Amino acid sequence: MHNFLRNIWVKSPRDYWRKLTRVPASAVWTMGKHRHWNRLPYYLRAFQAIAEQNDLNFSFVGRHSLEIGAGQVLGFAPFAIVEGAAAVSVLDPAYVELRENQNFQRQYLYPLYCMHSRLSGTVGPRDFESFMDRIMRIEARACGLEQLAPSPERYDLVLSKSCLAYLPDVDRAVDACYDASTAGSLHFHYIDFTPLNAQDISGMPFGTMYQQSRDSNPLYLKNPRGELNLLRASDFIAAFRRRFRQVHFSVLTDCRAEKPPNGMHSDWAPYSAEDLNTANGVLLAVK
Repeated sequence: MHNFLRNIWVKSPRDYWRKLTRVPASAVWTMGKHRHWNRLPYYLRAFQAIAEQNDLNFSFVGRHSLEIGAGQVLGFAPFAIVEGAAAVSVLDPAYVELRENQNFQRQYLYPLYCMHSRLSGTVGPRDFESFMDRIMRIEARACGLEQLAPSPERYDLVLSKSCLAYLPDVDRAVDACYDASTAGSLHFHYIDFTPLNAQDISGMPFGTMYQQSRDSNPLYLKNPRGELNLLRASDFIAAFRRRFRQVHFSVLTDCRAEKPPNGMHSDWAPYSAEDLNTANGVLLAVK
């Protein structure tokens, strides 16, 4: 499975995010990786493979799914509809409404529907008109997970992609996931542990991250213009184990073959070599 899932690292670079913040919201879907909607099924198939590895079933059929940090192009939601989800919700602090945009419908949603419905069968809507009706009924909120209003247990599938690494209070986010989901719900979170941009990398995927303290790193979210919490896989595993009855973490890309950095800072001493070498992976939790 490791070689198969390696494609996720190759096909989803994080270099575009800062550029996209300077692009008008109505044009974001045409920029960078967002225009390549067909990269997203790689994540879904990864979730499916990891679920099977742990004797669980990843499927949208009949489920009420929630995606955290879905972005401005609805994230996995269109795929969830094609694959038979009963109801779909998304939230993102930067969410901007694009569903009425005719170009977005024709150039992004239509090819997505045509190709993915062919690949996944006819579980969901049987024509584009029905698909668009479901798209318009997606519950979309412009807020972060920590601001998610308390609600009765309703979601039985919770997803995120490259989201948890940006959260300032992971424990609070985990509590929100737990409170909003049903007993037995599945939670899949793809997490990237590398620096944001190619220019932050020097000789290896983590650049000089481990040679400086967390607090002194410009990327640390408590610093001006910082965005990342710089937590490692073990930190997220511990946060989810506080509330969830099962927690599994699958490494997708590790960097053990890379030359280790010289002069590692003491902030990183408590972490295992495996933790520090993990470039990305998927956390699976069961309530």
